[in-house]
Amino acid sequence: MFHSWQELSKWLNMSIFEILMFVWASILFTILLPLKIDNPFNFDPQTLTWWHIFSPYFLYDALASYFNVIIFIRQFQTGRIRLAFIRLICMLTRISMYCLVKIFLISKFDNKFNSGYSEIFLPLFLLFLK
Repeated sequence: MFHSWQELSKWLNMSIFEILMFVWASILFTILLPLKIDNPFNFDPQTLTWWHIFSPYFLYDALASYFNVIIFIRQFQTGRIRLAFIRLICMLTRISMYCLVKIFLISKFDNKFNSGYSEIFLPLFLLFLK
């Protein structure tokens, strides 16, 4: 019934380390989101912005980019230059598209972006074309 880590890693085209980083970012996000929406501690609503809520995901993007650059350097040194460049371009494109969607969502939640959700999720649609 359950799949192995190797199968999950192969399907998502992510390493196990990246998957675990994403899980931790998602856990932190789910802790911060109710603090913003429900405000259980009655603090000033301006104190916790949407940028603070999405910060675990931005931290994940930065760490995943750094991790992919390290993998690129290791593959480049072992002589797999073509594979290294293809992997780096694909992974950085994926991470930048996700980051762009998060920025659009934050702008929408802050009422600074007056477009519909189809425009906000356009980078994801472009990402799924491949």
